Amino acid sequence: MTGSATMILKYQAAAPVAGETARHRARMGKQLAGAYPFTLERSVTTCRLNKFLPDRVIPAHREALLRDAEAALVPAGLSEEE
Repeated sequence: MTGSATMILKYQAAAPVAGETARHRARMGKQLAGAYPFTLERSVTTCRLNKFLPDRVIPAHREALLRDAEAALVPAGLSEEE
């Protein structure tokens, strides 16, 4: 049997120092330059690919992919871009 516990924390952070939020956003903007958000639209467009990729651990699927990659992609319904 697995034990279970719950911890309730009270938020006790102080209000941000003037300009702290702006500095943080500026720093994150530099770090994330060129990155894109993972949105619902992006998730929907990559759904077929995300379903296909985990099957590579199944030996029969992996062998088919190694034997003929183009043919192995057809059942998954992947587009040329995917």
